[in-house]
Amino acid sequence: MKKIYLILLIVTLYITVCFAGGSSGKSTSVRITDGTSNVKVDSIVNAIRTISTPHAEVHAGDMHIYSTVDTSLADEDSLVIYLSTSAKSSHITIGILCGGDGYGYMYENPNCTFGTIQSVYNANRTSDETASITVGLAPVITSSGTLINSSYSSGGQKNFAVGGAIRSGTELILDGTKDYLIVFTNDAGSAKPVSANLEWYEE
Repeated sequence: MKKIYLILLIVTLYITVCFAGGSSGKSTSVRITDGTSNVKVDSIVNAIRTISTPHAEVHAGDMHIYSTVDTSLADEDSLVIYLSTSAKSSHITIGILCGGDGYGYMYENPNCTFGTIQSVYNANRTSDETASITVGLAPVITSSGTLINSSYSSGGQKNFAVGGAIRSGTELILDGTKDYLIVFTNDAGSAKPVSANLEWYEE
């Protein structure tokens, strides 16, 4: 996988010392490069321009996305997503929105069918790299596996009923030798819309 992390991790550092005349004294300029491209300095704030690792993975064509929407998930019904991994480790973030209360769960090593195979897209629409994870929707579950994460989403009450959200605060690194289940159960007392958004990069 192409590694494009923060450009500060590059291997070559050139330091050029310049001597200016008069009272300006000695000034030092630093050039950071990988041998091909140089670090850019923002002319407004005079700071090095950097991008985050996930942003870099998008540029590299290694970031993949999947989303789904159920416009009317019945009360006590669940949106269930199956992730079948390959040999690669995947760094994933998960976001779920619901129009009411609900519970989210993530399981490792389930025993289940694929369900309906879903389309996964590269976040860099100029890249032809494909995801190693296969995503299935509504699998038939024999056993859920090991519960590794659980969350509650509050939809609010009365005039403050605005819907709820569950989103991982940091990425999870999925083991490429194990599969996973993401389950969200509507507990609002009536049918509600729910959506799930998954973003991950692989190595």
